[in-house]
Amino acid sequence: MRIDGATIEGDRKTHTGKGGEWGHGIRIRKQSSNIIVKNCVVSDCWGDGIYLGEEGAVDGVLVENCKFDNNRRNGCSITSAKNVLFSHCTFSNTNGTSPFKGVDIEPNKPEDILQNIVFENCNSHNNKSVGFSVARDGAQDSPISVTFRNCVSENDDGGFGVDIGPSDTSGFLTIKDCIVINPGETGLRSTSANLQTNIDGLYIVNPNQKGDNRPQFASGISIWNAVPQHEGKKKLAGNITARNIIVDSNDNKALYAIYINNELGDKSGFKNIDIELKTNLPADKRFYQGAGPYSGYCEIRFAGAN
Repeated sequence: MRIDGATIEGDRKTHTGKGGEWGHGIRIRKQSSNIIVKNCVVSDCWGDGIYLGEEGAVDGVLVENCKFDNNRRNGCSITSAKNVLFSHCTFSNTNGTSPFKGVDIEPNKPEDILQNIVFENCNSHNNKSVGFSVARDGAQDSPISVTFRNCVSENDDGGFGVDIGPSDTSGFLTIKDCIVINPGETGLRSTSANLQTNIDGLYIVNPNQKGDNRPQFASGISIWNAVPQHEGKKKLAGNITARNIIVDSNDNKALYAIYINNELGDKSGFKNIDIELKTNLPADKRFYQGAGPYSGYCEIRFAGAN
């Protein structure tokens, strides 16, 4: 199936109800396969601009040169899919009902599949929440693989997010040669998450445009444990390896280049964090090291003032 050159305008401006979060512009589900969506504009939907998943994993989807603007829930949601490529797409001005993200990759059930999901040369801007996110509380039955490559987040509330999980799940998230410009809060936030995250190239410019005085929301990078452990299990967060990271705060709004803190006491902690970065922030604003415990390898290295 191929959709090329479509303009889809949802009923957001005329919708008579106030609740709900459905009414997607494009919905691909029930193990659909070999789908191409190109040169489309999807706007003003009551739910998501585009939704992939539900009742089985979709397989083989290319979305290229499309714009998803002013949709109410997410610009893009992926719950169960494999072999998916979004290329040269824009996700903007998402607002209305939670989670308000540009891209939300979030399975609903443990059996959902997220394999070979790639976003390259994509842009997000002016979304009420995070531009690009992977999320879920709990583990998946199958390994996951998600890549963001050459993507830019500008004026989103946050750049990239790993929100709780998928936790205790094999697989990886890769962020490669991406840029975050003027986020309202953090450029990258990992919240109570331990999905293996590999970063090679992330430039964060002027975090904390909202002027928050809480460092977990006001730093370039935030690794933060604040969500109770899933199903009563102790969960160690971390598994992050990052190189070629730059955090620049040219307006001095960032409280720290990197913030790490565990608010859950002995119910959680950190394991296996290895980050090397450059920043133009002074020495006393480079690293907030809060409560642990810390185990495995946990190293933060600064390559010098930028």
